[in-house]
This record gives sequence, C-alpha cells and structure tokens, in this order.
Amino acid sequence: MRNAASALVFAGLLTGCVTALPQNDPNPPAIAWQILDQQAQVSADFPATGESFAVHGHTFLVTLHADHPLGVHKISLEGSGRFQCATLPDIDSVSFLAREPLQVSIPRQEHTFKAKSNHQIELLTVSFDYSKLSCGFHDYEGTIGSLEYFATSGTMVFSGAAENHSAKASSGSLSANP
Repeated sequence: MRNAASALVFAGLLTGCVTALPQNDPNPPAIAWQILDQQAQVSADFPATGESFAVHGHTFLVTLHADHPLGVHKISLEGSGRFQCATLPDIDSVSFLAREPLQVSIPRQEHTFKAKSNHQIELLTVSFDYSKLSCGFHDYEGTIGSLEYFATSGTMVFSGAAENHSAKASSGSLSANP
C-alpha cells in the first residue's frame, strides 16, 4: 500500500508540473540588443532595429534579448555583410586586396523551447572581432596560392527574431561599422 501511495503522490507531482501553452496569444516577444566590449568591459543597449555601433579593434559580444510574459518559443540570430577584404601583411609587409567585395556571414544560431520557457531569454553570438572576420581563402592572379582574406571595411548586419508559442514573431537588426 505504501508503494501505491508513493506512486500516486509521484503521479500528482508530474501532472502538477505540466504547463499548458497559450493557444492564441497575438503579442510577439519584445526584442532588444546588448553589446559588450570585452576589452573595455563597457556595454550598451539598443532597440530592436535601426541602430548601429562602431567597432574599434575590440572584441564584442552581441546579445539578442527576447522577452514575453508567457515565454519565448523560438529565438534566432545571424549576421552577414559584403566587405572589402585584404590579406594580412606577409614578412615583406605586402598584402593583397580582393578584387570585389566579398560576402561574410556569422552562422545562424537558433533555439526552440518545447515547453513554456523562462520569461526572458538571451542568445549570444560568438565573440565578434571585426578585424578577424574571415572573407575566406581566395586564389587571385598575382598571389602565391590561395590566401586568407579579412574584412577591412563594410557593414555587418546582425538579424534577430523571436516568436511566442502562438507563432507570433518579432524581428530586428543591428549594424556594426568600423
């Protein structure tokens, strides 16, 4: 009898933990950005869209905040842009410029929460250092083999999105310029 009572208490605890997901919530999550300069240990907050920040040879963490009182179901973040690119100087201080702007991207990060999630969710990109953005390896005429090119100018646009459990989404963007 003791085992049966324990099983009933355990089953009651399990059913008490189940949270019903909202079915028709018309309000998408609110999103905003935060940038942390890792060298200076200074952060700045930005609204969902239409803002930019200057990068000055430091490493930054770009954070997308998503907030919804009934929980965030899905959140994603990525970055891309077209850049003028050059190789790093060789031992003779010679570098090569790419002939045309090259596409650079930061891979999409996405997370889906199966049940009602925390009220606020954060998604961080990897550390972002503009001067270390690889434009890939290219073999242009006049170079010795395939060389790696790095961004020297151009705008990185970060795009973020979040949706609630009723699939109502919000999105935003933030630009980074040298």
